[in-house]
Amino acid sequence: MIGMGKNLLVLMSNRFMWLLAFGLLLSGCASQKNLDQLVQERKLVKQTIDTGRFTHLLIAPNTESASHDVLHIYIEGDGSPWLRKDAIAADPTPHNPLALKLMLQDPTPSIYLGRPCYFGLMSSPNCVPPVWTHLRYSEQVIDSMQAALEKYLQDNAYQHLTFIGYSGGGVIAMLLAKRFPQTNRLVTIAANLDIDAWTRYHNFSALSGSINPATQPPLPWSIQQTHYAGKRDKNVPVAIINYVSSRQPNSKMRTKENFDHICCWEKEWPDLLKELNILPK
Repeated sequence: MIGMGKNLLVLMSNRFMWLLAFGLLLSGCASQKNLDQLVQERKLVKQTIDTGRFTHLLIAPNTESASHDVLHIYIEGDGSPWLRKDAIAADPTPHNPLALKLMLQDPTPSIYLGRPCYFGLMSSPNCVPPVWTHLRYSEQVIDSMQAALEKYLQDNAYQHLTFIGYSGGGVIAMLLAKRFPQTNRLVTIAANLDIDAWTRYHNFSALSGSINPATQPPLPWSIQQTHYAGKRDKNVPVAIINYVSSRQPNSKMRTKENFDHICCWEKEWPDLLKELNILPK
């Protein structure tokens, strides 16, 4: 009976692992389906850019811009790098690509610059779990994001760049902004801009190998910064964003009373673009 009990436990354990793996596969497929559906419905142009280190997804509206003066670059949040504190996700792709949905409401020439290993690229070269966990804001990730954008700009020259990042994408946007002399604006939304304070707040392990914007030299005055925070945000508290914003030149922090980490950025984005003087009021 004891032997039968052990065999049953092994069988149940194997079945659980199979179901978990199957669930991860379905989750990744569902996220990819959500993206593909958006691309098809909105007639977006999707391409990949290989930087030699990573491959990046790039999405843009299927429209010709009359002006090559200003380009908005949207960067997505962290998605789901962990299933739980002790289990890394096989696919970090977000189920709700909020930054992409913001871009779709922006009439200014815009692109959605993908992070490495997201949206079906987790099996591409150099994609290993540390890339979307502890190294998610690392030098190699930022270098590759920079190289991907530089490749795009070789064929699409713009005089001014505005980086717009949601959540962890705001961290990357802030780290990228200073690398492009054309940058004149940075907008972050519910972004964990002090990654050390953020991991301590959640009792997460430190993001060893990642760059913390809070410990970097301030961005130049020429870059106008706006950092949005939701007063009801339990993921990234207002204080974390305020700490970084208050130490930056030419920077404003705007706290939204009834917003949390997800609500209500998508719904209110057209009004926020007007507030930023990006769209006419």
